[in-house]
Parts: sequence; structure tokens; C-alpha cells
Amino acid sequence: MSKEELAEFSDRPEIRRVQALQQAGLKNWSSSEWNLAIRRMDDAERPLAAAYATVEGWPNRAILALTGSENQRYYDWRFPVDYAPQVTKHAAAQNLDVAWVLGLMRSESAMAEDAVSSANARGLMQVLPGTAAALARRHSYSYSGSGQLMQAEDNIRFGTTFLRELMNKFGDNPVLVSGAYNAGPGAVNRWLTTLPGQDAAIWIEILPFYETRDYIPRVLAFSTLYDWRLGQPVRRISSRMPPPDSGTMSPGNASPAVAEVACIERSAVALPGS
Repeated sequence: MSKEELAEFSDRPEIRRVQALQQAGLKNWSSSEWNLAIRRMDDAERPLAAAYATVEGWPNRAILALTGSENQRYYDWRFPVDYAPQVTKHAAAQNLDVAWVLGLMRSESAMAEDAVSSANARGLMQVLPGTAAALARRHSYSYSGSGQLMQAEDNIRFGTTFLRELMNKFGDNPVLVSGAYNAGPGAVNRWLTTLPGQDAAIWIEILPFYETRDYIPRVLAFSTLYDWRLGQPVRRISSRMPPPDSGTMSPGNASPAVAEVACIERSAVALPGS
């Protein structure tokens, strides 16, 4: 998008309202105004909105601008890397796959630092305050309350620590851990007992929770896209899908980014929240 197009977009009355509310510290109202403006835009206008949101440092609003539209090819805006430095630091400390953590974060909050769910899960990685308090006790982290989870650095530290605990519990299996992050470790333990000996793709498909059946493939598809966005070898989705009873992830099956993104586009664009 040209500077002239962005300047003209920023001068729209509804976008001036968004900016004024943002500058006044009324982020919730600003987000509501943005959402209303986006709903009134046609598909041709939405990439411009995404470009503007990216320039302003609003990755979640860029994602929202393209969600539900036909503009699915704008990967840079749909899969932002604004929080990649923090994720890289904390993922390294917990020996986690950075692209997978980013894919999970993208699935959890659509990169909204101030996201709050109906269950009171908070921030980028949608950490529950009770989970954060328990992690703080186990790992001697400083924790002052749920407001701390709305800060990217703290949220990612708690989220990646919880992922490492789940990895330890479920044999470093990203399928099981993604499922446990969504539905809870108790549910995954139950499914391992009632649905044993399955290929990972079949196991996911027959899970009794629709939300988790949808969530795990979305995280894995987004992880592959984040391989590409980070400029690292792109793993096939199947490389992050060991059998549920095997544990370890396959280290190989890297392929060129362009080919792999073309392969997964059918999955990623159809998923809710994409």
C-alpha cells in the first residue's frame, strides 16, 4: 500500500475516532470502533485496513481486518511476528519449538495482548490467573495478579512455562500438548485411555470435543506458516504429528517454504480464526 493510500485511509472519520480513543488510553472502545469500521468495509478495502493496523503496531487488528474476507494471501499481516523476540527468548529457556509456540499463540488470542476470554483466560497465550498463580509457586516467579498477564513479556513467560510442564507430562508430543492446552491435561489423559493406538490424524478426528478437534490442526498449520515467517526450514505438518503414544516429534521433513505454504493453504484459510 502506498503512503498516500494509508494517509487517506487514516483520515476517514471512523479511523480518526479509532486513533483518538487509542491515544486517550481507551483501548477497548478503540477496538470496538475498529471492529465496527471493519464490518462496514468490503473485501477490496480490508487489505488497506490490515496495512494500516500493521503500521500502527496493532497485529490483532490486522488479523481481524482480513478474517472472513477473501484476502487470505496476505501472510505477513495474517501471521505477524511482532512478539517473536519475546517468544524466542522464553521458548529457548523452556526448550520449545518457537514456530509452534507462535502458532499456538496465534490460535489462542489472534495476537491480542489484551484478550480476555469468557473463562477469564488472559493475554496473548490466554493464561488463566489460577494457572499463573500455581506456576509462580512452583517456579518462584513474581506474580501480582491477573493484570500482570496482560503484559506480553509476563504472559509469554507463564505460557511457555506451562507448555514445558505439559511437554514433560506428555512426552514432548505437540499434538497431545496442544490438546491439553485447549481442553486440559485431564481430558487428554482420558482420551489416551479411551482412544488408544491411533494414528495422530485419526486420533484428532475422533476426539469428542469439536473445539479441540478444530484447535489442534489449526495450531499445527499455523506452526508451519510460522516456520516460513521466521525464515527457517519449513516442517511438514505431519512432522509435528507423532502417534499419540510415541512422544517425540520427527526432526526432519523440511521443505521449501513456497511449496509448503501452498500445501497447507487449503487447511489454514478454512480454519476459524484464520
